[in-house]
Amino acid sequence: MSKRIPLGAGAALLCLSAFAQNPEPPRALPPGITGTATAGALTPVRGDQQAASVPMTRFTGKPHEFPVETMAAVESVKLGADWLFRMNQPGGRFAQGLNPTLRQWVEDSHDALRQGLAVRGYVAAARFTGDERHLARAAGGVLTLLTLTKAEADGSRSANFTADRGNKAIFAALTILSIHELPSVGPDQLVQADALAARLATLIQPSGVIEITDGVEAGIVPSQDRLDAGAGLVLQALIETYRRKSDATLRDVLPKAVAAMAREAKAKPTVNRLSTAIPCVVEYALLAGKEPGLCALAFELTDMLVAVQVPRTESRRGTWIGGFAKPGEEPNIDSALAVTAICRSAYLTRQVPDLARFQKYRRSAVDGIGFLRTLQLTDEATDHFTPAFRTKFLNGGVRSAPADGSVRADACGVALTAWVGYLTQGTERD
Repeated sequence: MSKRIPLGAGAALLCLSAFAQNPEPPRALPPGITGTATAGALTPVRGDQQAASVPMTRFTGKPHEFPVETMAAVESVKLGADWLFRMNQPGGRFAQGLNPTLRQWVEDSHDALRQGLAVRGYVAAARFTGDERHLARAAGGVLTLLTLTKAEADGSRSANFTADRGNKAIFAALTILSIHELPSVGPDQLVQADALAARLATLIQPSGVIEITDGVEAGIVPSQDRLDAGAGLVLQALIETYRRKSDATLRDVLPKAVAAMAREAKAKPTVNRLSTAIPCVVEYALLAGKEPGLCALAFELTDMLVAVQVPRTESRRGTWIGGFAKPGEEPNIDSALAVTAICRSAYLTRQVPDLARFQKYRRSAVDGIGFLRTLQLTDEATDHFTPAFRTKFLNGGVRSAPADGSVRADACGVALTAWVGYLTQGTERD
């Protein structure tokens, strides 16, 4: 249980140390969104980051103390982290992926964005395992992401690549989130993360909507679902920045942005929009001292997301069970975003508390990580390949969808984020 600690104005909010308290609480969201005003001082919110320095030690040698699905998730994290370790190339980049049937590397557009997704998940896995090999390469991966950014004249920072390599705002958000997840962060990295956040804050419109449609001039426009998810990631990065270091500009714009994102998620509840909006509302609710209206909003959105999960009773397509998708469509790796969001809401139910919802969200998370497990290659799924090939290139890799035969670095990164989230938010226990 986190402890509220008073602090002076302007002090930094550091996720692994004492937290600062600003004398002015976060501004209230509009009553039409939450029903009530926010109240209370800033408080620590990341329960997983206050655990032991190596979270995986909780599970080592204790196979009977945790549910079987939890131990399977631990194994998935180890396999996925090891696979990304093997896919790491000179210079810190990850190979995008591999088509094992053709024995060809996968290379396509949006490679910078795929690197960001891979690094974010790899950093989370490295922190979870405490493996020095992974910690070193995860730190190198973050440095590689930073090489794809540049300083602007106003002191902010932005992505520095062409639009065909991925959406620049989403990439910047993933870079910020990766930096903040590192167990040991250098001051220079924090400065660069704050500079990236300063540029992202300018994307919040007066209405609170986050505009991230770069690449339109080049005719390269991501799908609307991807943009929905990207806006949520941008807001998550800004909230994390504010949680670490109180900032007057963010204090002014975050309430409007959270409110706008919640409105959009309720009005157009796509899986990606809900999956990335929910963590924003949860984090802001915790920053606001578990304000009841915000907690209720987070639960409302999470209930909507759980409702579209493929149920255990699905008999025609067993490989879809636990996934999240539009009606009639195959669920894919985006389901990992949903699992991450649901686990974060489950953490909130432990703070409020709400036992009935915790049990509901945990069941959903268990089914979700089960679906992700079907996308990960193991010895059993690759026994038709030679042992040397599957050990080096396949085992631990994650496919983007049940019908996709290729393993991809970004898919593995997103899955790792979900598995680690499941193992650190209280959902790992019944």
